[in-house]
Amino acid sequence: MFRSFVPLLALFLASLAQAQPNSLTVRVANLEQDIRILSQTVGSLRLELEAMARENNSLRATVSEEVASSASQNVTLTQLNSRLTGLVADLEASLASNQRSTLEEVGSQIDDLAAQTQKALLAMSKSVAAAPELTTAPRFNNNFPKAGISYTVKSGDSLGKIARENASKIEWIQNANKIAGELIYPGQQIFIPQQD
Repeated sequence: MFRSFVPLLALFLASLAQAQPNSLTVRVANLEQDIRILSQTVGSLRLELEAMARENNSLRATVSEEVASSASQNVTLTQLNSRLTGLVADLEASLASNQRSTLEEVGSQIDDLAAQTQKALLAMSKSVAAAPELTTAPRFNNNFPKAGISYTVKSGDSLGKIARENASKIEWIQNANKIAGELIYPGQQIFIPQQD
């Protein structure tokens, strides 16, 4: 059940991360890392359980050898049963102790992960509630001269500077290139409308 929970949780957190600001993306990435670490720990614990199973088989082989050895020494059936019962009890006690400690460790790690997940989800819900509402999409019009020049934005350029240097207006450049606000970047190709 836990194996199927990890990918679903990771997918859910990844989808939340895509819809949230960068600081939340970092938190989600940290949670995903915690999930990976927990998955690795569970894998390690599974390997330890397999090692215990091998040790169990080895102990059974030892018991079988002792039984065979005892039989060759003409041991009574009561003595043999007593020794065998003692070995089985020791083996079961050892396995129960190891399983209990393993389950306690896994349970503790799952509790920690649940607390971290709850904390992250609470933080995300607070930041979503505090996020500004989306404004309507900007509207552009065709109210600009159709004649003009092509221009490659350079470092240090602004729409105001480009408009002044090329006898144009900021609004014309924004409408012609469908630029919301005044954000431009070096290397960007824009059309600068100019009066005939």
